[in-house]
Amino acid sequence: MSESTVVSREEVRCHLCGSWSSDTVIEGPDRMFPSTEIFRFIRCNHCGLIYLDPQPTKAELGRYYPQDYAPHSDSAGKHMPWVKRWAHRYGIRKRQQVILAEQRTPGRLLDVGCATGTFLAAMRDVGWDVRGVELSAEVAARARQWWGVDVYPGELAEAGFGDEYFDAVTLWDTLEHVHQPLAVLREVWRILKPDGMLALRTPNVHSVNLRLFGPHWGGWDMPRHLYIFPLPTLRQMLTQCAFEDVRAFSPAGTYADFVISLRFLVNARVEDARWRSLCHRLIHPLLIQVALSPYFYWADKTVRGAHVTVVARKPPTPPSMSPDDRGRGDETNC
Repeated sequence: MSESTVVSREEVRCHLCGSWSSDTVIEGPDRMFPSTEIFRFIRCNHCGLIYLDPQPTKAELGRYYPQDYAPHSDSAGKHMPWVKRWAHRYGIRKRQQVILAEQRTPGRLLDVGCATGTFLAAMRDVGWDVRGVELSAEVAARARQWWGVDVYPGELAEAGFGDEYFDAVTLWDTLEHVHQPLAVLREVWRILKPDGMLALRTPNVHSVNLRLFGPHWGGWDMPRHLYIFPLPTLRQMLTQCAFEDVRAFSPAGTYADFVISLRFLVNARVEDARWRSLCHRLIHPLLIQVALSPYFYWADKTVRGAHVTVVARKPPTPPSMSPDDRGRGDETNC
């Protein structure tokens, strides 16, 4: 397959609303692990959902997560240089703050897509009873070995958690990776206690980094990201799944995305390997981060950061209609 080849596809319906009407948003390669394959994101003209078309099957998807995929290989920070380790722990603390600001009394917490379990270990350290779900059995085993946390290897629907079991469920950079995001949100609703909280983080299609880098934006991450959720569409999905009190903000993450996106841009535009290597070294110094910190601060405060964090609650008194019955239409909505 040549560099310019676009993977052939058939017209498919939107997974959220069932519409057949869509337009191409972007076509491009896997920039994290380059190959000759070309992928395509399309946008539903009815609800705005952006999704990869065609999508790799569950059986095929594993080959796009090689051994050196960073969240799986070293997200615990055990083997990072101290500067990266500090930055990683800072990100974990920001996630903790999202939960602790909403739930002051520790309870049961589930992290879906927990990778090597760093966040779970951090929440356990402040008194929470934690569980995890991680699709990769190898990575789940690593989480158990490194941190001693209880992690189910597989999909959330297979884990068999009871109704109204958890006080909080988190999906940090996870929802965009799953084939059926509505089904995942419905399952989260089922296992949450009344007044329980959902917290998720996902790439922000309204970010200024996207405007700066366009097709080189790190948030696209084709083909591992199967969906990109515009904030109005994400709100619609949560409401359809019977969640209430939906709030969005950008607490952190714009700098890391900026570095990744700039690296992708350099790789695409600079042909000489020596110049590419020099550019990569110039991207990382702390001085660059400090100089650009007003930009990152403004982006995060205006919810134009690279990622958007959304918090929602299951109502204290569940509605008469369950999320399985709300707006289902047909099985394409699941």
